[in-house]
Amino acid sequence: MTSDRPADYLVSLVHELCALPRETEWVEFKQNDAEPQTVGEYLSALANSAALVGKAFAYLVWGVRDADHAVVGTSFDPRAGRVGNEELESWLLRLLEPKLDFRFFSVNVDGHRVVLLQIARAARHRADRVRACYLHACLRYVTRQAMTNASLRQRLGIDDKNIASASRILGEAVDAGLIVIADPAAGTRIRSYLPFWAGPRQAVGEVV
Repeated sequence: MTSDRPADYLVSLVHELCALPRETEWVEFKQNDAEPQTVGEYLSALANSAALVGKAFAYLVWGVRDADHAVVGTSFDPRAGRVGNEELESWLLRLLEPKLDFRFFSVNVDGHRVVLLQIARAARHRADRVRACYLHACLRYVTRQAMTNASLRQRLGIDDKNIASASRILGEAVDAGLIVIADPAAGTRIRSYLPFWAGPRQAVGEVV
């Protein structure tokens, strides 16, 4: 069990996660369900989800009711969990492929014991970023909305301070021929984008 986070930080984090309007792609809430194989599957899925939406970490939280995000406590103890003669954490570290960085934390929140599994996002490759951008362009097009730098940032969870990151992804998708600039004459700040099949193909290497 890792415990290098201050208790007040963990309590604040739990409250922040509970305040989310719904169960997101990068957070899962459980009460006591901690079957080892299921935990391993969640680890992989959440790590990939965090990467997809641009979050540094994903979280699996025990002790919070999924229906209303109320803190109710849990009997799950990762230190006591075993698979055969092997500790749960060691078993997960050995079995997961590709390897993932994760840590368990236990904290008392509002008089209830809560366990957090913090999962670092999986490494994302260029192809994954480009595909996510293309799919977003398709969805925006069929709903009669334009894909922009801002809409891509919102979709992937990229902070507004990181406009350049979204621009880089857009540029990669343009270079790959999967999206095109709707109006090349438009300034970079107001450009919108279409799936390649919805507009004339632009020259590779257009500045985003």
